[in-house]
Amino acid sequence: MRNFITLIVGLMTISMISACSAEVNETKTEASKAYVDFRTAVEACGQIEDDSVVLPEGTQCDKQAIWNALDAQSKGQFVDAFNALKHIDQIIVDYFDPIEHKQMRLRTGVNVLKDVPIHNEFDLFNYIFKPEKLVFNKNTVSALTVKEEIASNETPNIVTIERNLDNYSITMIKESDNVWRTDWLLDNINTSLEPIFASEAAMQEYAKGNLIEEMKRRTQVRDYFLLKQAVKEERAKALLKQEQQAAN
Repeated sequence: MRNFITLIVGLMTISMISACSAEVNETKTEASKAYVDFRTAVEACGQIEDDSVVLPEGTQCDKQAIWNALDAQSKGQFVDAFNALKHIDQIIVDYFDPIEHKQMRLRTGVNVLKDVPIHNEFDLFNYIFKPEKLVFNKNTVSALTVKEEIASNETPNIVTIERNLDNYSITMIKESDNVWRTDWLLDNINTSLEPIFASEAAMQEYAKGNLIEEMKRRTQVRDYFLLKQAVKEERAKALLKQEQQAAN
């Protein structure tokens, strides 16, 4: 079983394009403004190669701000993954000899729960999300520029942001607290966390198999106990019968 923790380093695949166009009303709608704020937060944590990326004065890398801007589905994946890690760790405790615990935690990757440490879903996000691997320059600025905002009367709380990068769009969702959040990282989140869920499934199968064996063992022990009890009762009956016959 391999260490399943992977890094989010493929946040975006950017074609090396040089065309540049002004962002369309990016600050005139709440959805587009939220997108630009999120993009700025990611840029602040990445590598800026040239002066084409201009951040607001005083902007600093803030992973908490990036986390807060993720939509509920994206955050939910980390909640599930964190719970999966805890579940795997509990399986190790329940089904492996204590002398094996350290090695099994290393093999499955759940050692990060204590070694990092990871206490919640944000800690997990903070551990695997590596925005410092991202490079921002004039090409990415052009590619990530808002080209069009597509809204629907049927789903007013969902807006699609089309960007200059061909065939690449993201969804902005206005959630129950009236804050616009993004699914920008969702595909990469799913890819990065899938090994955790696969490992949990494998460990569940292991535990299930061991549980079946344990139930067989317990059944055998129970049957043996019942057999001994039955033999004991038969002997007691025979002894009682002998005593009664002797008394007569």
